[in-house]
Amino acid sequence: MSADLLQTIMVAVVTNGGVLALFIFVFQKSFERALDHRAKVFEREMDLRHKQAFHQFSKTYDQQSEALSQTYEKLIELNDSVAYLVLHNSLFAIHPELANQYRKPDDGDPKAWERYLQQNLSARPEEAKANELAKAASDALKAFRKKRIYFPEETAHEVERLLGLFTYLGSQFQNVNLKNPESTVDVVALEVFESWNKAVNACEHLVPKLEAMFRTHLGSAQ
Repeated sequence: MSADLLQTIMVAVVTNGGVLALFIFVFQKSFERALDHRAKVFEREMDLRHKQAFHQFSKTYDQQSEALSQTYEKLIELNDSVAYLVLHNSLFAIHPELANQYRKPDDGDPKAWERYLQQNLSARPEEAKANELAKAASDALKAFRKKRIYFPEETAHEVERLLGLFTYLGSQFQNVNLKNPESTVDVVALEVFESWNKAVNACEHLVPKLEAMFRTHLGSAQ
């Protein structure tokens, strides 16, 4: 092999090797840039998804808090109405003379008759309050069922139970409040009073129980 041919082969090898090395270097750098770009895109996508997930969580938490707050506020409001009716019945039981305003006057005193007619022909304030309670509790129950998904199953069940008791107490108050003005004997069966009083006792137990459940629910959501 001549010296010229060997020199030509060595130049070709060296030249081609340089081109290959350059090609590998360029390809490596391009791949690194592409990989770096893809990593940054992926990072931005993950950051966006994280923000969206956090926003959704925050929105759900706000809705839960609002549902809890509105429900608790309504329960306390209705419970205050029940307390008013219970107090009214207690006062009449302790002071039966309060029923005298519903009895027919023994004489022809015009003022006494005017007071008697006014008390017996117009709606009694406590019964109007009871009717308002029954309607408000019924409406609250319908509204709660639309957002019960924000509550644990047991809590939702107890809320519905309490609202049902409030509705019952308001709708049945006229029966336990119905007195015969001419007699101290009640004109409704004793079982009616017993059922009404049992419902009152159930409410007195449920209200603090639900308050504790609400506190637990709010604490676990934070």
